[in-house]
Order: sequence, then structure tokens, then C-alpha cells
Amino acid sequence: MEKPSDWNPTAVRATFDLEGRIRPQTFVWGGQQWPVTDVGRQWTDDEGLHHVLVMISGPRTFELRFDPAQLRWEAKRVSGPETV
Repeated sequence: MEKPSDWNPTAVRATFDLEGRIRPQTFVWGGQQWPVTDVGRQWTDDEGLHHVLVMISGPRTFELRFDPAQLRWEAKRVSGPETV
């Protein structure tokens, strides 16, 4: 079960393509900026938050979510080594 504490505010550098898909390029986790090596599934939840699965080196998978009403990003670890 997801807890609110699973999500951490983050800074994300991203672009939006012509179809409206978000293409995250980097995000901050653990005080370090991480380049995104792969972008996976994307969806919008019932609250209007846009979710994107991304991978960084390691490999580690994170879920980024974007709140378009607040223009804020949050991140949580999905899988991979804990040492980031």
C-alpha cells in the first residue's frame, strides 16, 4: 500500500512532445541530479496527476508524477539498489 511519505518533491527537466507525452531528461534524487536513461509507461490518474516511469543507471526505476495545477513534481523509487 502506498504511503504519502513514499513521494518526495523533486526538480525535473523535461520536454513535452507534439502528442502531449512528457519526456523527462533529468531529475533530482538524494541531492543529486540523475539523467534519465529510458522512459516507460505514462498515465493520468483520477486526480489529474500525470505519472511517468523512468529508469536511471544502476538500473533503477522511479515513478515521477507531475501536478499540472501546481506545476510540481514528485518522485518515488520503484525498484533497484537502495544506494542512490
